[in-house]
Amino acid sequence: MEDKTKTLVAFYDESCGLCQQSKHEIEKWDHHQLITWRSIQDPDILNEYPFLKERNVQQAMHLLEKNTYLYTGYAAVKRIIQLIPAGKWVAPLLYLPGADRAGDKMYKLVARNRHKFIRHRCETGACNIGE
Repeated sequence: MEDKTKTLVAFYDESCGLCQQSKHEIEKWDHHQLITWRSIQDPDILNEYPFLKERNVQQAMHLLEKNTYLYTGYAAVKRIIQLIPAGKWVAPLLYLPGADRAGDKMYKLVARNRHKFIRHRCETGACNIGE
């Protein structure tokens, strides 16, 4: 179950090497352990969080804040960067004109091609989204 002392729940694809690597890197910088990580492969996840849609969570990372706000894709990554202490050096760049548009396009490009960016081959086929 979710740790109620934490205000952020990140939903990620644990069968994807790039997703696992990204999670690991974020955890290293999340010194205050603000984020609870939940695998979308958890069979109870859609029952526990009925507002999540299976197809959507398979295509992009989702971040739930305070059981109220749901961020997806680039918006989720941006929110994480804003909240973790190490992100304070990068966060101002996220407010430059055009940053949201560029960030969203970059996120979608990486998500569609994530099987090309990982060190280990994606053997389950979970990395092949949007094809």
